[in-house]
Amino acid sequence: MPTPEQLLAFFQDAVTLSNFYAPITLVRFDERTSRIVMLAAKSDDDELQIEILPNGRRIQK
Repeated sequence: MPTPEQLLAFFQDAVTLSNFYAPITLVRFDERTSRIVMLAAKSDDDELQIEILPNGRRIQK
């Protein structure tokens, strides 16, 4: 299960991406690492990957 910190970070990221009309293509909770993984399109040929750690910290790739 995601932590409250992860859920808050996810909600903030989802709102920010939607404000920029960036489609979110994948959201998954990885039970092995306890991370939320999000994929979003920054443009037609560029994709953004965000991993949210259990403490709510984000890793952007």
